[in-house]
Amino acid sequence: RMPWTPLVLSIGENVCPMLAKVSELKGYVLCVPYLERLFEQLQRDEPESVKQIQPFLRKNTTSSSHNDNNNNNSSGFEIIDTTFYGWGSVQHKFLINSKLYALRDVLECGADAFITDTDIGFNKDPRPFFEISGPKGDIIAQNDTNKNYELSLNSGFMYWKTTDQNLDLIHDIITVPPFWHIDQARVNTRMYKRNTPHTILDLFHFPNGNFFNRNFNEMDDIVVLHANWNDKQHEKENMLKEANLWFLE
Repeated sequence: RMPWTPLVLSIGENVCPMLAKVSELKGYVLCVPYLERLFEQLQRDEPESVKQIQPFLRKNTTSSSHNDNNNNNSSGFEIIDTTFYGWGSVQHKFLINSKLYALRDVLECGADAFITDTDIGFNKDPRPFFEISGPKGDIIAQNDTNKNYELSLNSGFMYWKTTDQNLDLIHDIITVPPFWHIDQARVNTRMYKRNTPHTILDLFHFPNGNFFNRNFNEMDDIVVLHANWNDKQHEKENMLKEANLWFLE
């Protein structure tokens, strides 16, 4: 088994240079530019999503030439990358669905994948909670307490083992649902229809934002807090600060 390595697959061109300047992360975090790889896969697996995002990329680039798609993608994405888009927008869907392609790439490299959103604060190492034997240990996720889906996995905090079944599943999640479906709908619907074994983590150790707000006085043993169930940056920051899990100045 390979050792754990923090990996950032960056779809923003400024992310890797920014992380390289953080001395505490040197030699610890691996950052790989990912935008063009993402577009290549989107064009192959769901070209409708490329057509959907292209008008927003063209708005954000001053280039009138379309001969170099890579340059247009990168320059057009700069504003999308640095702007906080609300739930339901085309830009937001593009950003959050990219994690599915990243997940597939990691699994295809033969590594297990622990994928997290960026609005998550870590209080303890969660990996001991992933030591679950049998098929139910092949996919482990946070409980989103969301009644809009058949299951309640939060696709922004998941651990997947690299198995043939999971490789087939993630390809199914990317290619089968309608292109306008977001990651959460894809993961929960396809896993439900395929009757995929999985484990949902305990909410008092792994609360989502909604559960945290409703049970704040009982939150005395948090392992990881996901500051979701809101779409404003300051609300996410305030929630993490309230839990003493905000580590930036």
